[in-house]
Amino acid sequence: MNKSMPVVTPQFLSDSQYNQAEILRDERIFGRNFYNIGGRRENERILDLAGPITPARVLDVGCGLGGPARLIADRYGAHVDGVDVSAEMIDIARSRLASENRGDDVVLFHSDILDFDTGTTYDLVFSNCAFLHIHDKDRLVSRIRSLLRPQGALLFADFCIGEDGPEMRDYVERYRYDIRRFDDWDELLARHGFQRRHVEDGTERHAEYCREALGGPGINDEWHDVLTKRLDRIDRGQHRWGIFHYGIGAPA
Repeated sequence: MNKSMPVVTPQFLSDSQYNQAEILRDERIFGRNFYNIGGRRENERILDLAGPITPARVLDVGCGLGGPARLIADRYGAHVDGVDVSAEMIDIARSRLASENRGDDVVLFHSDILDFDTGTTYDLVFSNCAFLHIHDKDRLVSRIRSLLRPQGALLFADFCIGEDGPEMRDYVERYRYDIRRFDDWDELLARHGFQRRHVEDGTERHAEYCREALGGPGINDEWHDVLTKRLDRIDRGQHRWGIFHYGIGAPA
C-alpha cells in the first residue's frame, strides 16, 4: 500500500512518536511499562490466543518499555529477548530492569529486527503493534522464520485495513505506516511456510479500550484527537485490530 512512502528511520520515529518525554507522558495512558492501548490486558489476551504453550526462549519484536517481555517471562518461566529500534524505549526499559535486579530472564537489544542476529533461535516470536512500522514485509517474515526453531510459532497483533477510505489512507500516510489486510497476512505467512493456527478480529475490544482511555488518567489533547479519529475510522469499517497465531509444522 505504501511502496512510495519514505523509509521509516529510527530518527523519524524518535522525532515523530518515540522521544523520551512523550514516552513517559503517554505511558500514563497505557499503564507502567506498556505502550499500547489496552496495556497489560491486551497483551494477556494475545498470549491467551496461543493456548497452552510452554516456550523456553521467546523474542519480543518491538519490545518497547518491556512490559510484554516481563509478562511473557512470568507467565511461561521463559527467557525473553526483546528488540526495539527506539533507543529511548530501550534506555528506559533497561534502567527499570536494572533497578528491579531483573537482568537474567529479560534481556533487551537496541536493533532493527531486520538486522538482529545473536546466533540464537526461539520457540516463539511475539510482537504487539510493531510490524506496521516495517515496509518490507517479506524480509520481515523471512527474518522471523530464520529465527524460529523447528515447530516454533509466531504470535502477533497489529492494525489491519478494513474498508478502503480516505480517513485510513491519510492516517497511514501521515505516520508512514505499512498496514495490511487480514487476508494479506494469511497469504504472506503461507508463502514463507507458516501454517495458520488462529486469527482473531479484536476490533470491538480495541474500540472499547480506546473509549476507556478517552476518559482515563493521563489523556492529553494529542491522544484525545488520535483516539477520537481512530474510533471514527473503526466506525467506518476502515481501521481494524487483529491477533495472529501461526506456526511452523505441527505444534510441539
